[in-house]
Amino acid sequence: MSLMVRTVEAMGISAFETSSFAIISAEFPDHIASAFSILETCQGIGYMTGATVGGLLYAVGGFGFPFWTTGVLVLSTGILFLACLPPPTEGSRRRQGNILTLLRSPMVWIAILLIVAGSSAIGFLNPTITLHLKLYGLSTLEASLFFIIAPVLYALLSPLWGYLNDSKDIQAPLMMWACIACGGGFLMIGPTPVLPFLPKQLWIITVGYVLFGLGIGCTVIPTMKCMVIGARELGFPDNISTFGMVSGLFNANFHFG
Repeated sequence: MSLMVRTVEAMGISAFETSSFAIISAEFPDHIASAFSILETCQGIGYMTGATVGGLLYAVGGFGFPFWTTGVLVLSTGILFLACLPPPTEGSRRRQGNILTLLRSPMVWIAILLIVAGSSAIGFLNPTITLHLKLYGLSTLEASLFFIIAPVLYALLSPLWGYLNDSKDIQAPLMMWACIACGGGFLMIGPTPVLPFLPKQLWIITVGYVLFGLGIGCTVIPTMKCMVIGARELGFPDNISTFGMVSGLFNANFHFG
């Protein structure tokens, strides 16, 4: 039963994320990165507050209370969407191609590589950083504070990365900076034996984690616009069908990583 519930939950989350990215892109086709960054900021805030709020709900009502509360909120939000969102127009449903056509664009492939790399970095860092910090004698509470660094920086800086993408149109420099920041951060978190001059001290790990937090948002935010640019170069129209394909491809690769 638990496995079935988790499967249904995963299907719902994937559908929600894909549709929300597609809708926001269709509503703001000239400000895709800025709109996407706002969604990512909200997601970052959710990551920061979810555990705390869930713990409080658990303390108040037991194991099931956080899930019941979340279920009611999600259902209420879905009803609100049905009432507020306008029906799609006939032109918005026109399709130019499919996912395979979209994959002909080099811009799309560059974005995919960055999406997978960024999500993989988040995925393998979170479960390993606590074990690494225990070597420095940190308590569980002190180690848990490290988990706040990256989400806070991600949430705070996402609107900035989105604004720079839309106003300055500098996707390539931003993504290069992001790769350098994340890569440098990982080298310092070890620290790597390749750089023997780096001291094995806690402040080096902290600086590395801050660099990672600064770079990871800039890794993810420009990729959505890069994929849209690639779709436009292939002749895809700016409508909900195109943005739905782009959003689906983005989410598939993010969760794959």
